[in-house]
Amino acid sequence: DTLAVSSSTAGELFLVSRDKREVLKKIPLGDGVKAESLACVPKTRKVLVVDAKGHLCEVNCETSEVQRVASAGHHQTPPRLTSVCAWDSKTCFVAGAERGKKTKCACWKVDLESNKVDEA
Repeated sequence: DTLAVSSSTAGELFLVSRDKREVLKKIPLGDGVKAESLACVPKTRKVLVVDAKGHLCEVNCETSEVQRVASAGHHQTPPRLTSVCAWDSKTCFVAGAERGKKTKCACWKVDLESNKVDEA
């Protein structure tokens, strides 16, 4: 019954009741994180969020804790992360593109337990 919805302008994650059509919880993402894409992690109460600054965050919807799982900040120009897909509770895939070059894109596999990032 509960959906996760993001606000890219306010940098917040909202948990919304489909039946009641109301916001049940508002979770600030912090540190200027403005969501580009989000994905629910299977069999957990967690949501993954990627932003245009190259951050992957994990949001625990029960505790409202927001944790930066990985960052593309080691790149000279961090890629704009545009999509995230949770494979299971341990693995996700993130896609992004180099700023200003839509043809230069990549996909990464992220281990959510060790925070290891590999090219996919």
